[in-house]
Amino acid sequence: LLSVCGKYLDEQSGEWEDVFYTVDTQTNEVHIITDHLSTYGAFKILDEGKRSAHIYDVNPYHGYMTIEQADALLRTYAAQEPGWQEDVVSSYLSATGSLEYFAESNMHTFLSLGGAYDVLVSSRFQKAMTGAGISTACVQFAFDAYNNGLTSSKTAVSAMQSTLNIAVNFATPSIQLAYLGVGVIDIALTEVRTFALEKRYESTKNLYDNYYKRSEVSRTSIDWLKLFRKIYEDNKSQPQKALDLMKAEIDRYVQEYWEVAGTADDHWEDSFDQNADMSKYPWPGKEDRINISNMHKEALYEYLQVVFKTISRDIYFDGLTAREKELREMAALLNTEYAIRITEAVKEGDSPIWAGCYARLAPLSEGADEKAWTGKLDDKGGGRMVFTLLAHEKAGFPMTLELYKTADDVKKGKIAMTVQAEPFKENEQTIVLGNAGLSLDDIIGSYEITTSFEGASQTHTAKFTKNGDKLVAASDEDEPFDMSYDPATGTANAVQKHSYDDEEITVQTTFIFTLDNGNIKMTGKAVMTFQDQAMTSVARYEGYKTD
Repeated sequence: LLSVCGKYLDEQSGEWEDVFYTVDTQTNEVHIITDHLSTYGAFKILDEGKRSAHIYDVNPYHGYMTIEQADALLRTYAAQEPGWQEDVVSSYLSATGSLEYFAESNMHTFLSLGGAYDVLVSSRFQKAMTGAGISTACVQFAFDAYNNGLTSSKTAVSAMQSTLNIAVNFATPSIQLAYLGVGVIDIALTEVRTFALEKRYESTKNLYDNYYKRSEVSRTSIDWLKLFRKIYEDNKSQPQKALDLMKAEIDRYVQEYWEVAGTADDHWEDSFDQNADMSKYPWPGKEDRINISNMHKEALYEYLQVVFKTISRDIYFDGLTAREKELREMAALLNTEYAIRITEAVKEGDSPIWAGCYARLAPLSEGADEKAWTGKLDDKGGGRMVFTLLAHEKAGFPMTLELYKTADDVKKGKIAMTVQAEPFKENEQTIVLGNAGLSLDDIIGSYEITTSFEGASQTHTAKFTKNGDKLVAASDEDEPFDMSYDPATGTANAVQKHSYDDEEITVQTTFIFTLDNGNIKMTGKAVMTFQDQAMTSVARYEGYKTD
């Protein structure tokens, strides 16, 4: 005799712990029902930290919520108030322990994909993330109904029903399944009202009971299970109809005797062979007939507990299947590859100025690997950077192409030029590098600039003039200073040294001027190095020419 059981390994204690499980003898599968697994989360990720990072499998059994978290999420979804998608996804990721992985950006940036993708892509992503959250909450409801429903109070089940009543109007498969799962348990917990049977109706009650013992009338639990399963399978998209049909069949069944016995009153002679063993008298009044039926119904509900639990289990597993589908759809979106192709437009007879130089997508999130997002251009000044949406999200959705002349410049952060990529409308876009930048005369003038430093931002006006072949930068707050300017790359550089409280501070400033839809755009940064404290601070600039 071979027996099986389900357990999980608690990695902290090293002990194998019991879990709730079922055995499917038809498929030879053991289904472990647990709210945690030891090794993997809902997403199994390969090449984490690389541009090729992708989800290679999903685990629908992992990433559960508490019933309170599931309830709050579904109510937020049903209310559809402003910002509901952000709240739903944030609640889902937080409750399932996934928020930390996706925390490289705030929730709005996360769901909008940092503005780096066309709305058609971001809207599909929002729908997939929301669907994963809804399906997870619904699976939790179905699990709680299956695992705890028959031992919980009627009030607890009613509370779940109240939430699902609000959400079921949105008609997602996950919500419909949860509605059915909770509804089936609610039927199982039905309280039937009866009262003491009058002695004169005892013989009628015996006839009633004997009728349901007939082989052609009596039903086994398997008979009921087949019947309810068919109702469920035929009406998954109409959960209330399925529940009504189940209850109606129970009511019809316990009333069947009176229909048959009533035939003996009106057509006794014609029905004698079938109904001879049924007494015509005493015929109970309506309330007493209902009472006798309810006595049978009360016993029937008790008998059907295992049937309702089995149906509830089926619904729970179907909910897991629906959740797995949602997770795989989201994984497919996150695994989609995108690429930026870099080419250089070289005039006939000229050599490419970016040959053998380096390109990096920026700005990168704090946890991103800069090396993974940096590559060397070929001898024609071209290259191709490929990444998954998942990797791009983890890197903070960088969309500015930074160009460096040498590997040493990469280490020092000395940017030669930047180019802003466009939001992805297709899976690949091309950035063309020209070998002629903006002249000094092109860029001199006034600029409205936003400066960002240590989490704070402020807007001010800067003015650029020229002094021979030098660019002179000035603002309301700083004294004018000269910068070298390379018109081939549109890059201005300056290194200044200042003394403050007997401490020497080195400031390396880089401004890059580019054309952006016909407007001259300036981006840049100032890297401040404090010699004695061995620390560095960075201020970033972005603005447009206004005159």
